[in-house]
Amino acid sequence: MEKLNRNHYELLGVTRDADSDVIKKGYRKAALEHHPDKGGTDDAFQAVKEAYDVLSDPIRKRNYDRDLKKYGMKDGLKKTKSSTNAASTKNNFKKQSTTKNYQREETKSYPKEETKSKKPEPTAKPKQVQIPDNLKTLSIKELKALMKQLNLKSDDCFEKKEMIDRVEEYKSRTQGGGSKKATPQAPPRSSASKPTRTASNTSTSAGAMGTDEPIAFKILSVGNQEVGKSCLIKRYCEGRFVKRYISTIGIDYGVKRMNLDGANISINFFDLSGNDDYKLIREEFYEDTQGVLMVYDVDNRDSYVNLVHWESEMRQNSIDLKSLGVVVCANKVDARGREVSTSEGQKWCKLRGYTYFETSANDGKNVSEAFESLFQKVLDKFRTAQNKFGVS
Repeated sequence: MEKLNRNHYELLGVTRDADSDVIKKGYRKAALEHHPDKGGTDDAFQAVKEAYDVLSDPIRKRNYDRDLKKYGMKDGLKKTKSSTNAASTKNNFKKQSTTKNYQREETKSYPKEETKSKKPEPTAKPKQVQIPDNLKTLSIKELKALMKQLNLKSDDCFEKKEMIDRVEEYKSRTQGGGSKKATPQAPPRSSASKPTRTASNTSTSAGAMGTDEPIAFKILSVGNQEVGKSCLIKRYCEGRFVKRYISTIGIDYGVKRMNLDGANISINFFDLSGNDDYKLIREEFYEDTQGVLMVYDVDNRDSYVNLVHWESEMRQNSIDLKSLGVVVCANKVDARGREVSTSEGQKWCKLRGYTYFETSANDGKNVSEAFESLFQKVLDKFRTAQNKFGVS
């Protein structure tokens, strides 16, 4: 009998009739919400993983459902207004969610949109809302603003694709995919947030926005566990070295804003765990990547050999490495017992068109140079694409 002291459905925020895609989406969001580095706990994160293991296995799910019915458990039944998984899950683990940390990080430079009002706003005549033909050209902030105008819920959309799908569904449902205008049920509130350009906006008028808005680039760090990916990022972002090893659970996330070559940019780091236990989580974050930091440990030959595995995993998740900026860090060069020579690493990178750096998160050797080289590559590719599409 599956454990009934865990509310698997509730933990993932899904109901008993949820299909595999919905369960997977719930797992992704819950795993991030209870990430220990973002206010969760190991116990909560493992409970999320256990819930997904059960609900994604047809046999175990069937047995779990049978036991729920047998003992009259309510886990997975339709939610009511007074009983939501968000509230109960947070009460169970008494931790703040990753999503809230993410929102705080995102809004350091810009005011957060007001989502609640003590008094309802006066009714006004509905306004017509222009829905662009190509929603991919909009930034996440612009999509949220559009969804707000259309009275569409966006706070449960974790990724840009989910937001686009919801707007497209609305457009198809209300307009038959024809008209470009829609009439919302109520007037939108004014937004205090500034839109952020993203690197995927290269084919549109997004580039014509004011130069004050940062261009957001998504950067992944990949490589075996314990090669020092997180330490390199902390060394670059915070100027410090973390001596105690803490394994990344699933993914970690951070933002670094800067001015590079006259451009105001926002680097969104997605530090992916090298542990295969979290493969399902990290595979959800490859989409819409503009740059990759590949890392191996020069004292661990297996981590060097496994670079081809990371290439393969990225390609399987629709990443075209030839079109991205890629920098390879041969890390821990300050340590003794080197197993991978400089010439080997350089040759491997040269064959693939990657840029090679020998780095040390411990003493900071070449860390800034490696990161800034990657950012410059990504920015150059962005500008090239802008010029191609006539966007300035």
